[in-house]
Amino acid sequence: RTASEWLARSYTAQARRALEEALTAARQAARLAPNLGYAHARVAELEWMLEHRREARAALNRALALAPRLAPARALEGFLRLEEHRVREALAAFEAALAADAALGSAWLGRGLALWRLGQREAARRSLQTATALEPQRALYRAYLGKLWSQRGEFHLAEKELDRARRLDPNDPTPWLYSALHLSLIHI
Repeated sequence: RTASEWLARSYTAQARRALEEALTAARQAARLAPNLGYAHARVAELEWMLEHRREARAALNRALALAPRLAPARALEGFLRLEEHRVREALAAFEAALAADAALGSAWLGRGLALWRLGQREAARRSLQTATALEPQRALYRAYLGKLWSQRGEFHLAEKELDRARRLDPNDPTPWLYSALHLSLIHI
């Protein structure tokens, strides 16, 4: 099999929520194509999902060395920086990702989260709405947008987005958590 086939297998396994299998397939793709930055970025993404931070950072560094403008790698760099509370560096990484691919929903999501932490609420809202418009079937994006609406006191909009998120992916706990937080806000 080719590296591309292993990458496809990785995404198929992830869709089945088999993240270890997805990681194994991504690692095989990276072995078959050691100079393919995208394969290393995929490994990094899955290591991050599985909370293997050191391994995620190593794979991400390899991906960025091979393909410094690779948008998904730059977006992942942003999320790693957000976890480290290095918000301005995270924002710069998300901006770099968007410069490479303005249609990358995860970069818009990350940009919105970084802007929110920096207190730039209106710009954060626009970024989260852009992420949701680009990928309307992503429950996670709708959950974050619902959380933002709730925190802004836009309760009707919050309920609408959180309900959509729950319907899109009933197994994702994120919209359920944000719905509970939202309900606690409106009952205070």
